[in-house]
Amino acid sequence: MASFLFLSPVCGYVLAAVLNDTIHTKLGRRGVAWISSGNHFIGHLFVSLHPPYPALVALFVLQGFGNGLADSGYNAWVASMTNANQILGIMHGLYGFGAVLSPLAATLLVTKANLPWFYFYYLMVCLSVSANKSW
Repeated sequence: MASFLFLSPVCGYVLAAVLNDTIHTKLGRRGVAWISSGNHFIGHLFVSLHPPYPALVALFVLQGFGNGLADSGYNAWVASMTNANQILGIMHGLYGFGAVLSPLAATLLVTKANLPWFYFYYLMVCLSVSANKSW
């Protein structure tokens, strides 16, 4: 049953791959950025409220959709820059750094601070708001 939590973001990511061109054509780069960051914010906000399990699965699909749009949009944007290989390398390296750091931070919150698992998403809500200055 818990494996649905790991598979649901993939469904959102695949949906983003299918709809990315349409969204980018109709709404442009800014629309892709708003939708992806909005999905992250909404997903993190509602996960932090500790919803029932089926809602968690749906919210992770929403977050996967935001990840897919952000990944494709920012990769395409950076690829058109000069020194794109170096910038993409740095960008993907930072993504990997976050992928290593996030589980460690969540584990520390649960094991050392004795907080419930969903407190990690309070931190994620704050970070997603502070990362998007246009809100």
